[in-house]
Amino acid sequence: LAYDPVRRIVYVGDNRFAMVHAFAESGEHLAAFGQGGMGPDEMSAPGSLYVDALGKVYVVDARNAKVLVFGDKAALGRSPQPPAEAPKLKRRNQ
Repeated sequence: LAYDPVRRIVYVGDNRFAMVHAFAESGEHLAAFGQGGMGPDEMSAPGSLYVDALGKVYVVDARNAKVLVFGDKAALGRSPQPPAEAPKLKRRNQ
């Protein structure tokens, strides 16, 4: 889980589908990026996430022993919908 306070986006690693989801603070799903595998731009188990000041998303893939870096435009330019089986996040009442 990582939060980008500048863009107000929450990033969530999804081990089941080997991808990262981006959500607005409201809970709206903005994008899903990454894909399963062992190739250079693929991940197997997205773990720790970090967002730098430029909006790049760093994803630690422990199973593949690497760190993937996604640029902010690349990350949010992918699929606008999560996989059909992906669980929906619910917003807590404040």
